[in-house]
Amino acid sequence: MKRLFVICLAIITVASSLLLTSCMKKPVEVTPVSLGTPTESVRFGINRSPWDMMFYEGKLYIGNGDFDDNAGPINIWCYDPKTEKWENSGSVRDESVSRFTLIDGKLVATGTDPMDGWELGNYYVLENGEWKTVRTIPGAVHNFDMAEHNGKIFCSIGVEPGGYPAAVSTDGGATFTQVPFYKDGKALDTSKNTSIRTYNMFLFKDQIYTSYVGSDPDGSYYELYKYENDKFVFQKSLSGEMGHIATNQTLYSADVEFKNKYFIATGYMFITSDMDDFRYIKYPNADIVYDFKIINDKLYSLTSFEVEKGKHKICVWENSSGKDTAFKQLFYFYYDAPCVSFEYENGDFYIGIGSAKASYLKNGEILKVHHPVK
Repeated sequence: MKRLFVICLAIITVASSLLLTSCMKKPVEVTPVSLGTPTESVRFGINRSPWDMMFYEGKLYIGNGDFDDNAGPINIWCYDPKTEKWENSGSVRDESVSRFTLIDGKLVATGTDPMDGWELGNYYVLENGEWKTVRTIPGAVHNFDMAEHNGKIFCSIGVEPGGYPAAVSTDGGATFTQVPFYKDGKALDTSKNTSIRTYNMFLFKDQIYTSYVGSDPDGSYYELYKYENDKFVFQKSLSGEMGHIATNQTLYSADVEFKNKYFIATGYMFITSDMDDFRYIKYPNADIVYDFKIINDKLYSLTSFEVEKGKHKICVWENSSGKDTAFKQLFYFYYDAPCVSFEYENGDFYIGIGSAKASYLKNGEILKVHHPVK
């Protein structure tokens, strides 16, 4: 009797396991629809790559350009899903539009590399259907990222020797002031530095952080700082802890807070729960991580990898729990170029094709995949 019970229990266990496996969602191979290549067709270099995309008031806005190759001025194209047409929303005097954000509820493009003088840095605000140039950031040769927090606007910038690579505004962007960086109780001396930049403002658990990337005759620096009492204070070195693959025109292609953890895409994916211990989480098949989006309280990531020469597997992954290894592949497709960004609206994923490394013929193409998520 006991042996029979054990056998029956084993059969039930195996059957339950098989049922559970059969009920698990399996990744679906999809066929994307091309919406065309809205960015300029004069050349097909990396400048056509859609570094960032954002839906705003029902339209999808596309950033592109190349601040190393001086590709400006940049036209910012947008797509209207209702009319299924592209239109040029206007141009900005910048070599690249690599990041969109919302400041005071308005769509803002950061001034990655303004074509005007270096005494002031730029950002661009969409107002009444036109892009308004705001030049109020002192010494910002580059403005890579912006974040709004506790009534202040923070900018991650690149500056010349003697400057500090972050600026803050307390009057809605009318004026900015460079923020001093402190280490070992004293302000950093950057007068001999040959590179002084921060690329991102990390907003996590109601605190602002940034990473200082610099070099001087004594070496290079890659360090994490936290905003405290009107200055950025040294937290730790990131050298050897956070690696990068060139996926964008900044060190970080995406970052997001989800389920009390912070997810950072550098080509690789890093996760932290305290901004002290950064854990590298490897996707299968050496997937390169490009972008994150939160949709309906779930985290989605965009990856791709080259399965063979000229053939890339592009994947979208889903994570509902926030656990480090809980990413499950949602769908995938094969394409002859990699991706750089994605967006989601009304059941449709929009995927931007491009590369920071190579001049693919498909750079700048926007694909749509209909795949509603719950």
